[in-house]
Amino acid sequence: MAFQYKEQVKYVTPQIDELNEKLKQLDQKNKIKRAFFKKSEALQTTIAAIIIAVDFWMFVFAFSSIGSSGQIHTMHPAGKAILFVLSFLLLLASIVFFRWSIESKKDRPIIENLEKQLIYEKSHLSDKIKVQYDDGEVHFYDDGQYVSDGESCLLVPDGTIYHYYMGCFIHWKPEQQKTVLDKGWLFVDKKRAIEEGFKECKLCAENIKPDKEKYERMLASPEHEVFKLIGASGEECQDNLRLIYNDPEGYVGTMLTCNNVSTTEDKEKWQIYDKYGILRVGSLPKKIIDNYPYYLGRAYIFIKEIIEDEEGFLTAYCYIDMRHHSYKMWKLI
Repeated sequence: MAFQYKEQVKYVTPQIDELNEKLKQLDQKNKIKRAFFKKSEALQTTIAAIIIAVDFWMFVFAFSSIGSSGQIHTMHPAGKAILFVLSFLLLLASIVFFRWSIESKKDRPIIENLEKQLIYEKSHLSDKIKVQYDDGEVHFYDDGQYVSDGESCLLVPDGTIYHYYMGCFIHWKPEQQKTVLDKGWLFVDKKRAIEEGFKECKLCAENIKPDKEKYERMLASPEHEVFKLIGASGEECQDNLRLIYNDPEGYVGTMLTCNNVSTTEDKEKWQIYDKYGILRVGSLPKKIIDNYPYYLGRAYIFIKEIIEDEEGFLTAYCYIDMRHHSYKMWKLI
């Protein structure tokens, strides 16, 4: 077999490694104080009060001592000097204690935040897609990322097609998906893959085309539909539409993205964003959702026109491609 998975692999997790390193650096600042200041604040306050009280009385007894008869006697100079030194050292200790306490309070929320991030990254690592390189390193990627250097591709050893998109395997049958879910993709030289008889994935080839080519191809097909954008009456949506409307490149043909947002009030609310997934500009109408049973996370949606009334209110009409199979089942089974 020309391509094979390596048995001995190294998992590369930059986000997790970075978080672990930050936590390690904070912990190494002083292990003793880090361990101590994990205790309750009440204990810290009690210890601080004891140090201050002892230090105060040492200063008092450095000047005088009280006899059993209640009369004040002058302390021996040597004893007074010792008490002065001890009280001074205790004062330094209390200063160090308070400085550590302040540092600990500053570090605590930072550490808690890092620990939360670490838990999140580890729990979501299984959601990412593995890619094994020639050196045996395995990196993790989101399903929307793709190989863009033009010289490399993704494949599985027992396949016949090479790909660019990390999540392209989601369109496969469940038994075929298992290989990528378990072991990941192999990252290989595209020229070598072609020499070994692998063919280019038509879906991936379509997805990496420039937006303009996708737009022209869609309009050339009779299987596209025009719909009126809904939920764009809010001030936020109107502002975002206006940003698209004022785009110096022109709004016609601007590509949008579509995400499914499930809430307790609305189980199927498909929100539409700008092409970078940042500005929410509205939602799909129900007739599109009802007639289109697939997950629209990668749907091609382009603005056909934006109409502005006398009061400055914007209404957007969009194209949605009902033909291209890149929409189908963007969901891990």
